[in-house]
Amino acid sequence: MYDPTRGVDVGTKAEIYALMRAYADAGGAVLYYSTDVPELVNLCDSVMVIYRGRKAASLTGAEITEASIMRAALGEGSR
Repeated sequence: MYDPTRGVDVGTKAEIYALMRAYADAGGAVLYYSTDVPELVNLCDSVMVIYRGRKAASLTGAEITEASIMRAALGEGSR
């Protein structure tokens, strides 16, 4: 899914999140791209951050924070 909640009202966002979570809980996999970092933190089980065309970080569980995503997105440690 590519930024599926961009420009969507709050109620519809909640419904999209619930549908995605139900699908994942039933064993499905969702590949989700979002420019909304808090959305990634609150929705995803794992996050991969790409910086300059390469994987900068793979985060899971408690590693998924706004700070860790932004550090990787800004190239910290990739120089």
